[in-house]
Amino acid sequence: MGDNFVTGSIPTSIFNIYSLQYINVAQCNLSSTLLANISSNCSISVSDNQLSGNLDLLVLCYEISNFEELYLNSNNFHGRIPNYIANSSKLTKINLSYNNFISKSPEFSFITSFTNSRYLRKLVLGDNPLNGILPVSVGNLSTSLQYLYSYNCDLWGSIPKEIGDLSSLIALSLFGNQLTGINSNKHSGFAKASRIIS
Repeated sequence: MGDNFVTGSIPTSIFNIYSLQYINVAQCNLSSTLLANISSNCSISVSDNQLSGNLDLLVLCYEISNFEELYLNSNNFHGRIPNYIANSSKLTKINLSYNNFISKSPEFSFITSFTNSRYLRKLVLGDNPLNGILPVSVGNLSTSLQYLYSYNCDLWGSIPKEIGDLSSLIALSLFGNQLTGINSNKHSGFAKASRIIS
């Protein structure tokens, strides 16, 4: 249904379809959504809509144990990124970029929650006014993580050396922040990285 003139909200009954694998309502005109009771391994994209609100107020992530991919980017979500967004142990890709998410503490506790997502390959947080520091727990993210994008997030402080423990990292983007860095050429953990954008 992507790139259509769909308006309103998604009926929750659609998520009871056991064989459902992919829902794409990107670039529609949705202004509200309710995602819950996912009964199958599923990838969902609601990017490029007019969705707004605090994720804590949406029945969205409490029951995402079967989500594999989740795209919430390019909407008007705000508030903190809740820890339960990483509840799915099957999560491989998540894109939260281009929203208005913030952090209620300098260190992002939600980053630590993603350490339970051992299959996570891509994490995109860019263009959110998070305003904080990268915690050392970033080094405990999935060893499968290949792409980490936290550009234009009002980050400050030092880039933790533990980020070099992400042995599968291909691309790291941290531009548009106030970070002091580590020398990627001197850290063995960046050996596979083909693109590091500071």
